[in-house]
Amino acid sequence: MAQFFTVLIIFIFVLFLAIITTRFAGNMQKGQMTNRNFKVIETFRVAPNKFLQIIKIGEKFVVIAVSKDNVTRICELDEEELEIPEESETDFAKTSKEAFSKIYENMKRQITSRKK
Repeated sequence: MAQFFTVLIIFIFVLFLAIITTRFAGNMQKGQMTNRNFKVIETFRVAPNKFLQIIKIGEKFVVIAVSKDNVTRICELDEEELEIPEESETDFAKTSKEAFSKIYENMKRQITSRKK
């Protein structure tokens, strides 16, 4: 019985360390990705592993083509030529939450229908 509690305590300790390490690494990566001069405005998928991106570099807007092994500058755009959406840091979070809620509700319905 003592062995079980020892293993349980070690497991909880390792789990706690994994959570702390993941949060630390996530915060470090988040800090590296935030910058003032580069911002991806929009991404359009052309084909698998091939994208067109509008990026803002300083005050200029540039269209680039991104593929598996290449990044090519296509052209420069004026701000007047673009429809830039309002900045909202919660758009991704809101969309993700809505998608997760739909998946959760579907799973919940499936589980309750199986129980009947």
